[in-house]
Amino acid sequence: MCLLAAHLPFVWVKWRELFAVEHYQFFPFAVVSFVWLFFSRRLPGSFRWSPGATLLLTADLLLLAAGTWMVSPLLVYSGAVFLLWAICLSVQDRESRCSLSYLIVLLLVTIRPPVQTDLHLIQWLQSATTSVASALLNAVGCLHLQAAMCCSSGKAISGGRSLQWSSVAVLQCCFWRL
Repeated sequence: MCLLAAHLPFVWVKWRELFAVEHYQFFPFAVVSFVWLFFSRRLPGSFRWSPGATLLLTADLLLLAAGTWMVSPLLVYSGAVFLLWAICLSVQDRESRCSLSYLIVLLLVTIRPPVQTDLHLIQWLQSATTSVASALLNAVGCLHLQAAMCCSSGKAISGGRSLQWSSVAVLQCCFWRL
């Protein structure tokens, strides 16, 4: 618990940063869902440390040290996610008796990649979804706008929505087992 508390100042800075970005404003829901699902699905008394958890803890300590030295909230936040992954790996699911490591997907989608890689991903998602939708409409024979006629702001909005709906799909998969 003390190790998790060491991450909190940087995590708070990272969360404030994330909340300012429109396509990451879902992250409080992902964090609350992770905590609620962890406590509602864990099997009490099933904590068992494994070599994989030790590897994840080592990665966390390295990221915490590097993030503190370089004053990088992203590295420390990533380390906190690795620490929570190690904990999830060490706790069993009440129903399936396997680890709760599948819950970490909720937190992985809240890590914003550096150098605005997420914006490139949004643009790619928008392009891919537009292409698929266009191909489907062509197959059905419906008239629609051509891809070249879309404005760039519409693409950005559509791409951001694609990323948000992808995140919603991940959350639904995690809640599906309830």
